Amino acid sequence: MLRRTLVVGLTLGLAVGMFSSCGDSSTPAPAPSNGSVYLFLGDAPFGDILSARMGISSLNLYPVGSDTGVPALSSNLYIRTDIAGLRDSLTILNIASLGAATYDRADISFTIPSLAVPDFTKNPPVNYITANMVSRSTKFNIQPALVLTKNKLFALRVDFDMLRSIRVDAQGQVTGTINPVFNITPVVPSADGHLAELDDLTGFVQTVNTTNTTGANPNFIGSFVMQLLSGTGIPVTVNVTNPNHYGGVAFNRMLTGSVVEVDGYVDANGNVVANTSPDENGNPVNTVEIEGVADVTRNLVAFMGTVLSVTRDVSGRVTGFNLFVTDVEPEPTAFGTFWDTNVAVDASAVSTYQYSSRATNFVNPHLSFDATTIVPGQQVSVLGTYVTTTNPSTQVSATAVTAENIYLRLQSVQGSYASSLQLGSDDKTGAFVLTPASSLLRQAPVMVFTSATTKFVDLAGLSALGPNHILLARGLLFYERQATTINGVPVPAGTTVVLAKQVHQLQ
Repeated sequence: MLRRTLVVGLTLGLAVGMFSSCGDSSTPAPAPSNGSVYLFLGDAPFGDILSARMGISSLNLYPVGSDTGVPALSSNLYIRTDIAGLRDSLTILNIASLGAATYDRADISFTIPSLAVPDFTKNPPVNYITANMVSRSTKFNIQPALVLTKNKLFALRVDFDMLRSIRVDAQGQVTGTINPVFNITPVVPSADGHLAELDDLTGFVQTVNTTNTTGANPNFIGSFVMQLLSGTGIPVTVNVTNPNHYGGVAFNRMLTGSVVEVDGYVDANGNVVANTSPDENGNPVNTVEIEGVADVTRNLVAFMGTVLSVTRDVSGRVTGFNLFVTDVEPEPTAFGTFWDTNVAVDASAVSTYQYSSRATNFVNPHLSFDATTIVPGQQVSVLGTYVTTTNPSTQVSATAVTAENIYLRLQSVQGSYASSLQLGSDDKTGAFVLTPASSLLRQAPVMVFTSATTKFVDLAGLSALGPNHILLARGLLFYERQATTINGVPVPAGTTVVLAKQVHQLQ
């Protein structure tokens, strides 16, 4: 998973003008002769990797013609993030005030100690491969160059291209050799002026402000500050324009410690804003999903990751499952204690099954997520209490989680186009079959459904799909246990269905 948008990723402490929002939603004023720049991190994905934990120790930006870089990461910070979790999504690294100049190169010093991949010969089915980094400190071009002018706001996107960086053998198996490729580009604002869309901002709430404290936008009725990345990221102020969140939760009754997922954007002035969309009753609400209130004193936290295997009772209900953890909100102990490990989830007494990004469930009737529809390959959030024990003879530790709430999360499913099932007159609404790259998802057919609101990236529309296309379908992944029909398309029993908010052609 990702670390998710504002999600899940990493935080860069910049040497000049570090952004540390703690209730102020406006972009900090740049110093004289400086400009402000947002830094975003993303990933061009690789299909069958569970995690690739990246540690970044330095990042420098180079003005044109200069061999002296401007430090972009303070010396006392060491950033860690699961880069594999940023499939077609972004996280905020930082916002900083830098000297007005034209920057055409960046130097990144980083490590990836190991890669985790599925391995069905093991229990749990995970294999950790020691990474062999061809280069640990490499200069990459910024294309086109970033022209930073004083008193203006700009943005820069840093994408780690896993597809071209991670080597595989003749059988397509990950070897562990990494020849890093970064694509670094200035961000071009969208037609509505947004600097970035952040469809899965994940963290926990620190404070709630029930008034518009900055006056940055008269439509803001308040804001809340959320801590990102298990506490390793920057605190970010999220502005809201509606008095209610999903599930009928009043904004002014949001509790500190709440684990939340937000669908929002960064506007032209640098404000982070939650989107609004209709709830199940058609009423507009903030797209803020409150998944429960964490309490580290009771070992009650949210574990987020990928389902590896499930255990069912005779009726088909899942009683437990193995979860490969890529994020914990908030991290209850030393950072990284649970990262990239398996936890055994007891799902026998779950009180809430729900899905984030509710607007993505665009079919009628809505697809459901419950105890019968959890399958390997899904990405979920589990709020529950944990107990860690150590075997005295082997000294191997194991963590068991008793789940209270389980949420289905947005995810990006990579695969190759197989065949068309439906093509609407708008060339957006329809369905097709996807052959998944992830071995966890190959246990059942995968059908991708799109709507008039689905965004197509590097692809004109459904009619442009071809047999050699490698695609990334980002949305909610449901499991249809019984045969059904979706938008007039027959769906056989035992099919996984992706309701896609975006379809991206990789090649």
